[in-house]
Amino acid sequence: LISRQVLQQVQKTGGRFLKKDYEADIWAEVSDVIAREKVCQVLRTFVSAIKDNDSLEGDRGSNSKSEEEENDSSADEMCYIRGGGEG
Repeated sequence: LISRQVLQQVQKTGGRFLKKDYEADIWAEVSDVIAREKVCQVLRTFVSAIKDNDSLEGDRGSNSKSEEEENDSSADEMCYIRGGGEG
């Protein structure tokens, strides 16, 4: 539900979710399904970071990535572009 609301808000403001197509050397818009998956991933990572921070309040030395982040090679290949004629 939250991921759907985030996606709708992004689209309502003219934003898009893009993924790099290295073969064509272009950024291409992804489907709503893929965009929602990425929103969910970001929300899970954010919640996990908050929980880790709360449980490790005094331990500031832990900066390792989660196993999910390590296995997601597409995380750095996708971005959100805000619309509205800025640029």
